[in-house]
Amino acid sequence: MHRRKLWLCAGVVFAALALAATGSARVNGAGSVSAAKAGTLIFGAEQGGGPDWCLNLILDVDCNAFWNVVFQTPVIRGAFLFTPSFKYKPDLISRYTLKHNPQRVTYYIRKNAKWSDGVQVTAKDWRFTWQTAMNAKYKDHIDPLGWQDISSVKGNGKVVTVTFKRNFAAWQQLFGYVLPQHALAGTDMLFISTDWEEFRGLSRTIEQAVKPPYLVIDGRRMIPDYQELTERGYGYISVGSVYMAPK
Repeated sequence: MHRRKLWLCAGVVFAALALAATGSARVNGAGSVSAAKAGTLIFGAEQGGGPDWCLNLILDVDCNAFWNVVFQTPVIRGAFLFTPSFKYKPDLISRYTLKHNPQRVTYYIRKNAKWSDGVQVTAKDWRFTWQTAMNAKYKDHIDPLGWQDISSVKGNGKVVTVTFKRNFAAWQQLFGYVLPQHALAGTDMLFISTDWEEFRGLSRTIEQAVKPPYLVIDGRRMIPDYQELTERGYGYISVGSVYMAPK
């Protein structure tokens, strides 16, 4: 167990995807079945790897940016999607307004935007994302470009306004991911475990390393005693499952 790059207790992080060890891909399911019903795609990422590799969008200084985009965009959404036609398309938002003197952007979050546990996406998540990016603890791990130009993030419910200290041309690149404040508040973005015995439930080093309340993300669905974790006050989410709140 070591503290290096990530806040997730599960080999690969954040994205609920399983990576094979080789540069290949296969689908579990009959070849004639449509893509929507074919099952689980297992894809081998050739570039990157090793015990310190991570797929954490937030730690953009440490982690592999290319695979982050490929694997996490379908999982962790943001204000906009950058389309193949090189245009920004609203994603978690229905619309926005841009004003100047000072530069400020008001985002109107979709009414049906929810996290997997049913909690609504709100202005609190926008504010938490900015505060996380600007946390001094992560200054050597998160690129502050753009984030440091923000003076405030204010709003309630489904409307949030981001005000800048000075004009920032690439403002649409910010909030490309939005973090769930209710699930991640209090977590350590720099925590990663490479203790495979732990992932198989053969040790209790999660409890020794981090105390609840804490979110455990099982990127390989290898922790069999997850219910005991929730009973001890940990939040838990695994591949293809909904968030389980601590009891």
